[in-house]
Amino acid sequence: MMVTTEGEDYDLRRGARGLKGPTIFYRYALRNAVLPQFTSLALALGHIVSGALLVEVIFTYPGVGSSSSPPSAAPTTS
Repeated sequence: MMVTTEGEDYDLRRGARGLKGPTIFYRYALRNAVLPQFTSLALALGHIVSGALLVEVIFTYPGVGSSSSPPSAAPTTS
């Protein structure tokens, strides 16, 4: 992803304006290149948590599912 970001016109323009390579890399190009990875990480994390929650609730495994979902039939004490 970083290779495609470094070849963009706005990065080439910053180099032509006199900014040094590391400045362009860390301040501008890296920020644009990492954004899709953060998005996919957040989506994957959501899928992992929801899948674990679903498996724990269906198969009654103790874990995050038991603490986050309310019990469906709570025993009544009379």
